[in-house]
Parts: sequence; structure tokens; C-alpha cells
Amino acid sequence: MANIVSVEKRNTALIIPNAIQISTTEDKLFFASFLWRDSAFETINKISALERLMPNKLLSMSDGTSPPDIVETLLSAVNDARSAEEAFAET
Repeated sequence: MANIVSVEKRNTALIIPNAIQISTTEDKLFFASFLWRDSAFETINKISALERLMPNKLLSMSDGTSPPDIVETLLSAVNDARSAEEAFAET
């Protein structure tokens, strides 16, 4: 996550809005065929923002445990994405 430079919504076949491109300091990665691209995009951005705010502390502390506030924030981001998917599926 620390190497992410940008995250962009992309299209496959020039018109299908179901892909994400992640540019890192070393490479460009293209992920396609998302059913819920916007939720995935938002979650990736939230986690990336956390990494920028707390570098080297996002995944673990020096003793190998996860900081509770970070875990809660990550779980919240994932739950937000799931809620969005469920709401969209119901429409």
C-alpha cells in the first residue's frame, strides 16, 4: 500500500466500467471484471489513505499486533463496501 501512487477507475473494451488501474512506484496494475467496482475503488482508497496517515503502522505494530483503531477503521471500510453492494443488489 505504501507504494501506491494513484488508483483510477477504468473501462474494459473501451466502454464497460468494471476495471481499476493501480499505479505504484514500480508498475501499473490493471484489475478487470469487478461486479462492484465503485465499492472496491472506495475501499482501496480508504486503506491507501490510512497507509499515508500512518506509514509502517497499518498492518502491524512492532510486537506483531494490530492497533485496534486501525483494525476498526479497516473493518468499517469493508463493511461500507459490502453495504453498498447489498443496496445495489436490492435495486
